Amino acid sequence: MSKLYQVSNNDFQSFLNNVVAPLFPDGLTVFDTNGQYLDSTGTIIEEKSKSISLFFNYTQQTKTFSSCLLPGC
Repeated sequence: MSKLYQVSNNDFQSFLNNVVAPLFPDGLTVFDTNGQYLDSTGTIIEEKSKSISLFFNYTQQTKTFSSCLLPGC
């Protein structure tokens, strides 16, 4: 795994405000997290990351919206 792109705080907040929040108006919670993985040499690489917890009633519309948050939508 290589570090391809680091998202700025402003870009992440814009994504939350303009993409996620309108699709899930019932609410969401953002957690600051710490991730890690082993690189090809076996070295542990640590990275700051974010996790989003969404609150919604499951419908066909939210099923479609939630799948659109994944890469390739």
